[in-house]
Amino acid sequence: SPTKTPEYLAAGLPVVSTPIKDVVRPYGEMGFVHIADTPEGFVQSCEEALKEAREERLPKVDEFLSKSSWDKTQRQMAELIEEIIDSRRMHDRAAHSAAAASHDATEHLTEKVTPSHGRIS
Repeated sequence: SPTKTPEYLAAGLPVVSTPIKDVVRPYGEMGFVHIADTPEGFVQSCEEALKEAREERLPKVDEFLSKSSWDKTQRQMAELIEEIIDSRRMHDRAAHSAAAASHDATEHLTEKVTPSHGRIS
């Protein structure tokens, strides 16, 4: 599980996973998690993980995990959501302005060709 992986790593546990995209990257690529895509590979990865020198892995894992947190993830998600909302608002304003301009132009043209009180404006 991509959400549980950092918790297992923070607890100092060896981790083996199937090739789940959000586990492979970054945890598998960093060498923190063993990735296996077959039953045999999974068993082999478990055996390798149990033989790992925990003392060598933990400082690297701790350094990596110290750069992330649920608070940071939430802030990043909130920023992305705000960017999308702002972008949609700008799009809506632009569409509204274009529609208003089109309406004004149509009214102006209509005034030029429509008789008003017996005369053309």
